[in-house]
Amino acid sequence: MARGGGGGWGTADADTDSDTGEVKQQVIKSLTTLTKGVTEECHCSHCTCFMRSVFLVVLACWSTFFPIDGLRPDLGRRRSTMDNPESIRLWEKATSTDVTSESSAATDESAKRAVDFLTLTRSLKTTKRTGWVMCGVQNPESIADHMYRMSLMAMIASFSNGRLDCSRCIKLALIHDLAEAKVGDITPHCGVSDEDKHRMELNTMESISRMLGQSMGGDEMLELWKEYEEGTTEEARLLKDLDKIEMILQAQEYEAEKSSEKSLDQFFTSTEGKWRTEIGKAWAKEIVSRRKVDNPSK
Repeated sequence: MARGGGGGWGTADADTDSDTGEVKQQVIKSLTTLTKGVTEECHCSHCTCFMRSVFLVVLACWSTFFPIDGLRPDLGRRRSTMDNPESIRLWEKATSTDVTSESSAATDESAKRAVDFLTLTRSLKTTKRTGWVMCGVQNPESIADHMYRMSLMAMIASFSNGRLDCSRCIKLALIHDLAEAKVGDITPHCGVSDEDKHRMELNTMESISRMLGQSMGGDEMLELWKEYEEGTTEEARLLKDLDKIEMILQAQEYEAEKSSEKSLDQFFTSTEGKWRTEIGKAWAKEIVSRRKVDNPSK
């Protein structure tokens, strides 16, 4: 059997192939004996399959990390390439403590960035959504609560539409309000212009992007946020609708629980006629119909 390469990686001779064949036969015989014993004990074909897999994995790992010429004759030839000084020098360089130290330092730095980012996002779990607070809702949801259910919405909505990228929809849901970890949940009633709100959130997302760096997805997060804000893709347009869907569903639930001190009509009227997708229209219609069952006067 020929094997490409040069030097110690040359063509295997007939004797080597013969030895390898004998070893294979011995391995198969051993595995058969072992699995036969297991079968006789438990009479279970699943157990046989499992144990065979275990032994194969153990054998593969052992012969890889502790090569034996009889089992892996090709490795004997590979080791011969290490006989020349240049190969030895390259091997020592590749396994030097300097490389290990550099790798460890890189891991430490990435861990620091990750924990810094995750610490920043803690406020998403603790900051209550402004609209519900202003309406006197008891125990209102947090920003993270909203983002989580919206992510589930994105997943099932994309499943029902084969044209949509499910993974991208979920990412957009997780990213769309990420800037609120720093700027808070700004609503039209907070006295902040749309331009100022966008600028503040963009600055925050750029800061997060730098914090994580390209290797940890910082660049992608920034681009996803821009995609959502601009509504440039079918996925982004769906997520814009789902943002409103999650809001009116939550409003309908608060009304049913009588959790609010004030009317929540504004959350429904502010979304009327603003749906950009068929899924948004259909889901909104279903939520409004349930609201009327709970509150016939609505």
